[in-house]
Amino acid sequence: MAASIFGRSVAQLAAEGQAALRNYRPKESYSIKLRDTVGIRYGREYGFGDRLAAEVGNRLAEVRLDAVEVVVEGGRETINGDLRVDE
Repeated sequence: MAASIFGRSVAQLAAEGQAALRNYRPKESYSIKLRDTVGIRYGREYGFGDRLAAEVGNRLAEVRLDAVEVVVEGGRETINGDLRVDE
């Protein structure tokens, strides 16, 4: 018979604890200015909602492009984005 605490098994309590840790961990987000290159362009190779690899500090992180703002001033287009770390 599996051990139980307050009517729940130890495995259930461990799963609940892991879920709580995941849900309440600090959320990392970054605002960036997107720059197109010859090989990679917004709207062609990637877009809103896509998961991307980004170098954040000294580590490589999987991020999601959560927000995009396109600003056109004087005929020049600037694309800003918000990235959220997906871990």
